[in-house]
Amino acid sequence: MHDDAVSCTHPGWARLQGWGAVAASYFAIFDRSPPLQVFVTDQTVHVAGDVAWVTLDENLLGAASEPGGTTVATVKLLRRTADGWRFVGHHGSVVVARPDEE
Repeated sequence: MHDDAVSCTHPGWARLQGWGAVAASYFAIFDRSPPLQVFVTDQTVHVAGDVAWVTLDENLLGAASEPGGTTVATVKLLRRTADGWRFVGHHGSVVVARPDEE
């Protein structure tokens, strides 16, 4: 959605509110950073009426990721409009090993 209701939280960033701030963040990530590859895994889609949420892992290679890559656990929120499904929210958190997995 291109309005003030859109929000986005990139890993390690403060929450961004509104289309202008969210769009600027993606331009900064993809246009001003070294090449970044994103591989999506473990994607699950849920729909309830005109609202949907997608959970997935974004596996990143390049840019500021770790040499072996970085995984971001992500939730994306969508709303159905007359023009189709539109993103209204994104939240991503870097996955780190739990103490019992080390």
